[in-house]
Amino acid sequence: MLALNAFLGVTASVIMSSLRQAIVPDHLLGRVNSVMTFAGSGIGLTAGSLTGGLLATALGIGAPFLISAALIAAACVFVPRISRTLRQAAVA
Repeated sequence: MLALNAFLGVTASVIMSSLRQAIVPDHLLGRVNSVMTFAGSGIGLTAGSLTGGLLATALGIGAPFLISAALIAAACVFVPRISRTLRQAAVA
C-alpha cells in the first residue's frame, strides 16, 4: 500500500509538472513554480499532516494511506483529461 502511494505520488507529480510547463508562458514559469513549491511545501505539508493525524485518530492508522492513494490515483486519471481540455482552450 505504501509503495502504491509512493508510485502514484511520483506519477501525479510528473503529470502535473508537465501540464504546468505546457500551459504556463515561459516568462512566468519560474514564478508559477515557486508558488507551487510554497503551496506544496508550506501549506500542503501542514494541512496534510493535520488531516492525516485526524484521519488516523478517527479511522485507524491505515486510513490516511488508503485515502491518499485513492486521491492520487484519481489525480492520475483526471489531470490528463483536464490537461487536454486546457490545451485545446489555450490553442483556440
